[in-house]
Amino acid sequence: MNPKNLLNLLIILFATTAFAQKTNAEKLIGCWVLKSMNYSKPLPDKLKLSKEAMNSTVCFDVDGKFITELGGENPLTVKGNYNLSVDGKTLSQSREVKDHDTDEEAEITQLDEKKLALTLEFGTMIFEKK
Repeated sequence: MNPKNLLNLLIILFATTAFAQKTNAEKLIGCWVLKSMNYSKPLPDKLKLSKEAMNSTVCFDVDGKFITELGGENPLTVKGNYNLSVDGKTLSQSREVKDHDTDEEAEITQLDEKKLALTLEFGTMIFEKK
């Protein structure tokens, strides 16, 4: 193969790979189930918190809206809006809880087709794609 053809082939391969990769915004869309929580500092009721939160579901849509279904003894549905930072590494949520907005930010420490890890002040939450 001559060098010109090899160069053209490499350009095509790199361009195809770049376009085939999804952005974090695209990968985030869909529903995620909470599978584990790893706490970075001691919390007095972390076992109760974990038990209540496990298997909760959060769904993100393309219009910047989310809905969270919390299970446990006191089921709760939370709706709101979300957005990602320009670099796709920070998830911000504005949610309605009892007639007032609550804002949260989390660092996306892992996001692929099957797993989402969000790190907050208290620790890391691990989700699996539903």
